[in-house]
Amino acid sequence: TIGITGTTSSGKSTIINLLLKFYYPKKGEILIDGVNIQEIPSNKIREKISVVFQNVSLFSGTIKENILWGNEKVGEKELIKVSEICRVDEFVRNFPDGYETFIGARGVNLSGGQKQRITIARAVIKKPLILILDGATSAIDILNEQKILKGIKEYLNGTTFIIISQRISSLIKSDRIFVMDEGKIINQGNHTQLLKISQFYREMAEIQIGMEEIKNA
Repeated sequence: TIGITGTTSSGKSTIINLLLKFYYPKKGEILIDGVNIQEIPSNKIREKISVVFQNVSLFSGTIKENILWGNEKVGEKELIKVSEICRVDEFVRNFPDGYETFIGARGVNLSGGQKQRITIARAVIKKPLILILDGATSAIDILNEQKILKGIKEYLNGTTFIIISQRISSLIKSDRIFVMDEGKIINQGNHTQLLKISQFYREMAEIQIGMEEIKNA
């Protein structure tokens, strides 16, 4: 699990565009499993990567259809399993039509957190090689966020996770966290290391949670 954080317009989202081959690096190279992505067709790259953005993208249709858009070959049992992991099942069960509940364009009849959970489930059910979450849990409370992240890491064993966020709770369990500013990585390390070496990261921790709590997390 890789965490990425930093100031506004520091280049965090540009990394996604580079991985998806929307941009090409002017120097250096990007390797996936040791293979330069320039040698991999763009459609193959995008088949292997799932991205969930903060601003969710849902279409008019049922909740089931929105989730299965990630992988239409999945059966009912797998749909329910992924929905439980992503905490979708707990609110869908309260709807009279369950997974057949129709949602309007952009999910106008759902809360922000519900929309994000559905979008995460869609990405997870694809079983990607790389899962990128870019502010994807911003509308989900911290307790459910931690349950979702733990669940999908267990479900997608072997998947690389890239979590882009300014929310400490999203980053704290990452194996390595990169702190960016003006298109450059200015600090890197795990949570404990960054508390000592990165002023930006430390200040985020103090503001969001409090230093004593974050040290003991």
